[in-house]
Amino acid sequence: MAANLTPAQQRCWRAARRINREARSNPHSAYAGKWVGFADGRLLVVAESMDEMLTRLKAAEPDTKRCLGIEASRDYDTAEYIWLS
Repeated sequence: MAANLTPAQQRCWRAARRINREARSNPHSAYAGKWVGFADGRLLVVAESMDEMLTRLKAAEPDTKRCLGIEASRDYDTAEYIWLS
């Protein structure tokens, strides 16, 4: 985890990693295929789309420095390279 994260951001990342591991290991998880939003390390939003997650997360916590949103089932451990020609 990056050293320059605030304590709130660190709590969000820890919670997000737990949800991500669950969603990737269990296709029947309540988080599989969903977008999830956190504030201050607490799960606040489970949504079907990124737009829905962002709207609801901003409504619940207007200070975006305290928030994090992820696609719960995405593999964040694998690098994806995009080449332009």
